Amino acid sequence: GLSGLAIVPDASSPPNPPASWGAFMGAVTAQSIPMGPTYGVFRLGEGGLTWYAPGLVVPESVAVAAPFERFSLPAMRTAQATYVGPFDGLSTAWGDFMAAVEAAGHKRDRAAICFEHYIEHNENPALCRTLLAVPLVADAQ
Repeated sequence: GLSGLAIVPDASSPPNPPASWGAFMGAVTAQSIPMGPTYGVFRLGEGGLTWYAPGLVVPESVAVAAPFERFSLPAMRTAQATYVGPFDGLSTAWGDFMAAVEAAGHKRDRAAICFEHYIEHNENPALCRTLLAVPLVADAQ
């Protein structure tokens, strides 16, 4: 599973990830939270994003206050892919990734939360690396 996250859920409808990250980074700075690995956690509905929250790994020994919430994901079976490129290409990358997951005969667990791990930020957006992860329905026994 993924634990130790501190997230700030986006209350807008539909979610607006760029605005979410602006509010999130402001809260990180205001609370002097040390930067750790960063993630986006979200739900995907038929029409796209239905819930989104930026987050980062924060040790339990570090206090966080509102608007942060502690968050963890259970261990789960996922399909994963690494996208290399600018953040504005993530939507297309997700579409391609989901098509490949379905073409491989897998079924997404629509009740579970998807996530992105922002592995490498780079001044050159074409070199940014993001891990895409979608939960899969367990195979029938």
